[in-house]
Amino acid sequence: MNVGVVRGGTLLNVVPAEAEIEVDVRVLDEAEAERVASLVLQRSARHPDVRIEAEGGWNRPPFVRTPAGEQLYRAAADLAEALGFSLPETARGGVSDGNFTAMLGRPTLDGLGCAGHGAHAEDEHITVSSVANRAALMCNMLTSSAFQLQACRGERS
Repeated sequence: MNVGVVRGGTLLNVVPAEAEIEVDVRVLDEAEAERVASLVLQRSARHPDVRIEAEGGWNRPPFVRTPAGEQLYRAAADLAEALGFSLPETARGGVSDGNFTAMLGRPTLDGLGCAGHGAHAEDEHITVSSVANRAALMCNMLTSSAFQLQACRGERS
């Protein structure tokens, strides 16, 4: 959970009539989404002259880990290993369009871009030495029949 935007007040020496925060929340499954939403919506003011209003909602379903997605990841990790580098698996409650395909039960990978640091911060950058490896991985994913087989495992008739 991250309070990414805070607004309020008019002047330094005036008690604000109102304030607003914008919160970004990442969860790993639907149960956690429901739990967190209920905690946020149940918040109440601690002072009788204060009112709390919560609005908004989830703009993506959770990126749920599935057996088909795990197999697809393993196939991609094997291709990376054959290229001489590791492709570590991580979970961050991703917030991408991949959340929609994962929700539909399709094998989905996310976060296959170049290595780097500082995501969404002023110092965000990629590591130049990772560009060739990731490009080669993408090429091999597109041309490997074993990888294609894993990618198609989630297809429905």
